[in-house]
Amino acid sequence: INWENPYDLPDNNSTKIIRIGKGLRKKIKVVTPQGKIIFNQKVVDTFIDVVKYAGIERIYKQRIKAGNKRLIDAESKIDDQECYRYLTKNLYIYVKLNTETKFRILKDINNKFNLGLTISLVF
Repeated sequence: INWENPYDLPDNNSTKIIRIGKGLRKKIKVVTPQGKIIFNQKVVDTFIDVVKYAGIERIYKQRIKAGNKRLIDAESKIDDQECYRYLTKNLYIYVKLNTETKFRILKDINNKFNLGLTISLVF
């Protein structure tokens, strides 16, 4: 194995890729009606980008929930700083969610605001 680039494989197809660790992870891919693709390395970044696309203030005003917490909340109301990421104007998004829950929330936002997004889970 070339430890400087352990995934550098020979040209022949006889070598199998063996993934060590957590295995293949699902990611969220979103395509806007204009054809823009939102697909980041980390699911949380895709999640945040889509929320921004949908409208932070709009989601905040609708009081959309993520479990028993508001998806977007004001800084003064946040009880666990590690579970939130800063968005804008003292608004934070709750991100301590698994990929399937983020996917479901994005589908709900898409339907609620009629955004016309194509949202899919990919490996």
